This record gives sequence, structure tokens and C-alpha cells, in this order.
Amino acid sequence: MEAHGLSKKELEHVFKFEGFGNKAGPLWFIGIEEGGGSIEQLRIRAKSFDLVEDIRSVERIGYDVVNRYVPTWHIMSKLILAMRGNPDWQEKSRAQEYQNTE
Repeated sequence: MEAHGLSKKELEHVFKFEGFGNKAGPLWFIGIEEGGGSIEQLRIRAKSFDLVEDIRSVERIGYDVVNRYVPTWHIMSKLILAMRGNPDWQEKSRAQEYQNTE
């Protein structure tokens, strides 16, 4: 084990993580990372995440996503709202609402 507490296999699993979403979904943002967070969050990802995760499914392991402000998710929410022609796409509260419900 390294200082981070992850085995080689767990570390490889973290590096292979593709992201949150549905591979059959209509939109994918590639190359945009929301941040790995703390070493503890990496340990959780290594032990509990699949290679692709539904954002809501990770709540089962205590990974809080509702009402969490993540700059990358905020930007992606605004982009989707703008692409859909939503007149409020620039409003922070609308982007947060979209992130929390969609």
C-alpha cells in the first residue's frame, strides 16, 4: 500500500473511472472532471464506484450530490439549459435546480 492507502488494483480502478451518467443518454461531456476531492473520496470511489455511475446511485454510499455546488456540474447544467433554449439558463439557482433534479 502507498501512503494514500489504495492498493494497485484500487488505484487502477480510480484511473479507469469514466464518469457520471448514462452511456445511452443523449449528451456526454468528455474531458470535464468534477474533481476527485479528498483522499477519502478516492478511497470510496476505488472501493464502491462502478466505472460509470449514475449520479443518484452514489448516494447509497454516503456520497452527497444533492444541493452540492460543483463548478463543473454547474457549467454543464447551464450549457444544457442554454442548448434547450431555457431563458433562465444563466441563473445560478436554475442551474442548481437542474443539477438536483435532472
